[in-house]
Amino acid sequence: MPIYTYKCKQCEKTFDRHHGFDEAVTDLCDCGSELRRVFNPGGVSFKGNGFYRTDNQSNAVQNNKAG
Repeated sequence: MPIYTYKCKQCEKTFDRHHGFDEAVTDLCDCGSELRRVFNPGGVSFKGNGFYRTDNQSNAVQNNKAG
């Protein structure tokens, strides 16, 4: 089951909850207010020799020779 992060609409306390994708959130905050889901960006990892250098190196060499 995925982990979702929720934030209280009133006191802004955050909670992590395990539940299925189709399940509705029935939990309330300790203060009694509703929770809303917080969307976090996924992690990105660039590995290897480098994307910009290897993808555009031939273009940069040609531009330097032309100029």
